[in-house]
Amino acid sequence: MTRLPRRPDIKLKFRQKDKLFELFCLLVLLAYWLLVILNYKVLPDTVPIHYNNSGEIDGYVAKNKIWNLPISATILYLVMTTFAFIPQYFNYLEEVTEDNAERLYRKGIHTFRLLKILIIVCFLSITLFSMFANDLRPYPIHNLVIAALPYIMLVPTFYYLFKN
Repeated sequence: MTRLPRRPDIKLKFRQKDKLFELFCLLVLLAYWLLVILNYKVLPDTVPIHYNNSGEIDGYVAKNKIWNLPISATILYLVMTTFAFIPQYFNYLEEVTEDNAERLYRKGIHTFRLLKILIIVCFLSITLFSMFANDLRPYPIHNLVIAALPYIMLVPTFYYLFKN
């Protein structure tokens, strides 16, 4: 069994921008829940849940399954928020020392926060497309957004690699 390398255990204080970003993530998540709660009664009995390569709906589920998406987003939000408090266990591209620990930990946490908000936004987008599929069908941007979602998840990787 491989042991994790010993890394400095530094407790990072929240900066103002950290607090604002966490507040923003929480507000987006709460708005997501509010959107689903307020629109649930007007949804049809079945909602689209899957699209083919052409952006056409090819799978439907009962409308009560729409709750799975905000529940999953909330679980991921809570797990990622918890993990952000233990950056010494993240993987880093360089060796972590006493001298660079704070810089690397902050960079890792910022990357994690960016990933967290992107995940919430992706889940929100999928939910919006499922809830309002009939209203969005005439707009070709719908297909573009669905196709772009997997690539959006690469943004934190590039952020981490190119941030000073």
